[in-house]
Amino acid sequence: MTEHLRPFEVGDFDIVAAYSKEQALTLLNEYCGDKFTLEDMDITDLSDQLDRTIHLEEGGTETLGELMSRVYTPQYLFGWE
Repeated sequence: MTEHLRPFEVGDFDIVAAYSKEQALTLLNEYCGDKFTLEDMDITDLSDQLDRTIHLEEGGTETLGELMSRVYTPQYLFGWE
């Protein structure tokens, strides 16, 4: 069985594309320069929310599914405060 990249919400403000919760946390830590642990953060698989609307910084919107269709490697996607 091939694993697929999935969108994960890490904490309350960040979305990453990863293969697992552990990888999602690692990506966030690398991006932010933090050292959060799995016990520190709520990590939610958003695979069932691909129709979720995202408001783009440059204006307009797209769905999480549309964004994920262009993502081919694990990576930090976006965040907000």
